[in-house]
Amino acid sequence: MSAVFAIDIECDKRSNTYYIANPDYIENNALYKYLLSAFHVEALVELAMKHKDCVVMEDAPSGVEYLQLILKAIDQGVVIEFDYHSFNKKTITHQLLIPCFLKVWESRWYLIAEPLSRKTPTVYALERISNLHLTEERTTASPYIKPNTYFEACFGVNHEDCIPQLIKLKVYGSQVDYIKARPLHESQQEIETGEGWSIFSYWLRPSYNFYQAVLWHREKVEVLEPEEVRNEVKGLVEKMRTMYV
Repeated sequence: MSAVFAIDIECDKRSNTYYIANPDYIENNALYKYLLSAFHVEALVELAMKHKDCVVMEDAPSGVEYLQLILKAIDQGVVIEFDYHSFNKKTITHQLLIPCFLKVWESRWYLIAEPLSRKTPTVYALERISNLHLTEERTTASPYIKPNTYFEACFGVNHEDCIPQLIKLKVYGSQVDYIKARPLHESQQEIETGEGWSIFSYWLRPSYNFYQAVLWHREKVEVLEPEEVRNEVKGLVEKMRTMYV
């Protein structure tokens, strides 16, 4: 159990009972929580199929069929190759890459991979990958690409090199409770409250995904500072306004 899951089970000889010696490590580990959630869902398979008309689901994201191959490549330290469909460039390119790690965001799987030239790693959405294969070329990712620090102070799957900033958002009405229940970012802190509003602070690098999340909350969220972030959102809102004139 310890070797596979890093769960330390010890025995209390005084009461002759067993207990988990490192519960904090488990409770603060997102992977454990994800796997536990998947386990709960798997346990419901028979009952869910029996009452399938009572369960409404979104389409499951594609690309998950490559998870095992990618993890196998990371485990064996080999290069992978695949075709990738870029929505921005509207092209399909053949990629030869060093798999670094996987990331889940907004219920979608992403691969962070490094080119053989050792240039900047790129993020690839698994649902846009096809024809993935393992090669016989052996190599591992550069040591600076660490899963627990690569996206530090970043938002979503946008890896930004800009300096993190202290960002303050004012949230209105019932949206305050939603933001509390599901924080926008791990750095979120509630720093001020009033009648029908709260102010939250964030330490992050503003990016496309961040602005997208702010606009998702419509008129219920206002950027207070810094001024450049506020102006960026103001510009986006103005562009949208002109579309409806």
